[in-house]
Amino acid sequence: MLKTHKLMFLVCFAALHPLFPATTFMQEHLDLNQYATTLFRVNPDQSQSWVQSVHNPARIAAEEKNRLQRNSSPAMSNAEFLSALRAGDQAHARFDNQAALAAYQKALRLDSTHYDVLWKLTRSHVDVGFAAKGRAQKDHYLLAERFARRCVALYPDSAQGHFFLAVALGRVALNVGGKQKVRLSKEIKIAAEHALALDPRHDGAMHVLGRWHYELANLSWVLRAFAKVLYGGVPPGGHAQAAAWFEKALAINPNSPAHHLWLGETLIELKEHARAQEHLQTCLRLPDLMWDDGRNKKQAEKALAKIQNKLE
Repeated sequence: MLKTHKLMFLVCFAALHPLFPATTFMQEHLDLNQYATTLFRVNPDQSQSWVQSVHNPARIAAEEKNRLQRNSSPAMSNAEFLSALRAGDQAHARFDNQAALAAYQKALRLDSTHYDVLWKLTRSHVDVGFAAKGRAQKDHYLLAERFARRCVALYPDSAQGHFFLAVALGRVALNVGGKQKVRLSKEIKIAAEHALALDPRHDGAMHVLGRWHYELANLSWVLRAFAKVLYGGVPPGGHAQAAAWFEKALAINPNSPAHHLWLGETLIELKEHARAQEHLQTCLRLPDLMWDDGRNKKQAEKALAKIQNKLE
């Protein structure tokens, strides 16, 4: 009987909490304490209400009853879900990453396996994590990876799922050592290539592959030796291959400041300073498409200053 009660508690908890979709929670409930700790670090205010519900069986039962009643009315539940998803999209469009994350979490509570919810939650955790610091940043990136892997598992033919898995892993790699970066790079490349195979016009996946070649070309000799062991040699191409990918991305989306920035940075490495200047200046002229394009433009300004004496 005790085991049955514990199992029912876990099922109720899975249904109530956004980080534990019911479809996968029964295989993952041993990670309960780990993810409770992660949630507290990422959002202490949200975790406070969660902790109260965990230690209040009556509240759990009431909320579970309400959830079942909502599910018994598909029209109401679907309308609420679509409203939350739309609110997240609107917040993302106005560059309000925290509001977007909260809205997508609400949508997740209503449908924990929906394709758009999973990849957009991944994107939001990446965006919020980029502005965070220290452990909170690491936790957001790990949560992004978690949702991306779930999206790929449920929707293996999804280009967005594979693309955002590559992005999430790239962000996770920012906070690990050099050898682990090289290990992650292998999966990043595979995920980006899968996205491109599913959608040959996915300029985001092209950009990831450009960054992959750029970063690999800039490895220290120690990490290049490690990459040789892992890959059987450092993949050919380097900066030239990176530039080719950024050019392909620009052919699809010529209005992306990020594409112009990184093609400019790569051309600097290739000593093509006049072409680099052209793309960096274009980066500065274009309107912002993404919330971090302001950062991209500051980087473009620094790159232009760096090559100014080489253009005279």
